[in-house]
Amino acid sequence: MLSRRSRRNYSKEPITMEELSRILFFSVGITGKIGRYYLRAYPSAGALAPVEVYPLIERATDSDLKGIYHYNSLEHCLEEIRKGSYIDELVEICYHQDFIRNAPICLILTVFEKRTRSKYGRRAKRYVLLDAGHAGENIYLECEFLGLSTCAIGAFDDEALCSLLEIDPEEEYPVLCYPISRRSKH
Repeated sequence: MLSRRSRRNYSKEPITMEELSRILFFSVGITGKIGRYYLRAYPSAGALAPVEVYPLIERATDSDLKGIYHYNSLEHCLEEIRKGSYIDELVEICYHQDFIRNAPICLILTVFEKRTRSKYGRRAKRYVLLDAGHAGENIYLECEFLGLSTCAIGAFDDEALCSLLEIDPEEEYPVLCYPISRRSKH
């Protein structure tokens, strides 16, 4: 934990699918169940789990997957949204933060505020953002454990990112983006 940093010097070297799997599981994966509630790796207000993750895969060593996916935490698998290379589009959406271009994988966190609003009313907006922050810190910590680099990005064009992910911003909206890479030698 003491070495956790926001790192922006990325190597173009691919990430393995095993590394991606670990990051997804240890950030938002299901770790247990109590009654009808699934417990997650991140703390969530009322165990309502409003955070969703969309991996944008540009380069993975042991896979031909290249595209945008949704992480299905119940099955611990990826669901294809669209195939192809979208890293240049993501750089543009994130207001030309060019260091993102070298990241072989980017995780985009979204929230379903309605899940939390059903129980907490007006406080839901606050709680879903806290939940996303908890999940994001887990991304940082797992990347640190694996010797990888990441940096939380909150500056992006919301409408364009919703379009890229093919999500309805009235139901679900993006809150954070985490480019992930091997550490650059420089």
